[in-house]
Amino acid sequence: MTLALAIETLEGVVLAADSRVAVRERGKEVAMDTASKIYQLSDHVVVTESGAGDLAKFIISATQRRVRQEGWDGVTNVFVQTRPFIIQLYDDAVSRLTADQRPHVGFIFGGMDQDDSAWKPRILSMYSREGFRPLEATTGMDCTGAVWIAEYLFGRFYSRRTSLEEACKLASLLVRETASQCADVGGPVQMAIVTSEGFQQVEPPEVRLAYR
Repeated sequence: MTLALAIETLEGVVLAADSRVAVRERGKEVAMDTASKIYQLSDHVVVTESGAGDLAKFIISATQRRVRQEGWDGVTNVFVQTRPFIIQLYDDAVSRLTADQRPHVGFIFGGMDQDDSAWKPRILSMYSREGFRPLEATTGMDCTGAVWIAEYLFGRFYSRRTSLEEACKLASLLVRETASQCADVGGPVQMAIVTSEGFQQVEPPEVRLAYR
């Protein structure tokens, strides 16, 4: 399992994820905290992945090349253009598997759209379990994986007035608190922001809840 999320602010979008992945060694499942789960697709678009790691990474790698070849930008444009391509890659990869054998993958796209010279943040997502139907975040956040703690804390601390800096702290808190309660989530927190100025990978702030 994982935790990957995107939070929308008036200034831009924050994306964060843990780095834990389960691998099989000598017939046993071992947790390693080395997985990359956040990827830049274009100047103003970043994507997070969840589910079957090898398949998700293969799909994202091919999608990155396609976006760069075509020169696409803007989160809605990139999402719309790449969705059929992603579906085809997934279908080809699982074509010989029965429905109950097919691994799950999910992708959250976060970034900016340019509208009449103004840049606006937006979060879109697609999941194989949902038939890759387009989904838009309407609450200010989308998350996937071990979401229950993140959704609760997001509801407590987020508002539409949350600044980009505050959103970085909140995103870090959501991942760290989930990791403290869920053994399948852990490792260094990965974080990126997307604003009108473009993509930037950032060091996640150290934030914890104070328990009494």
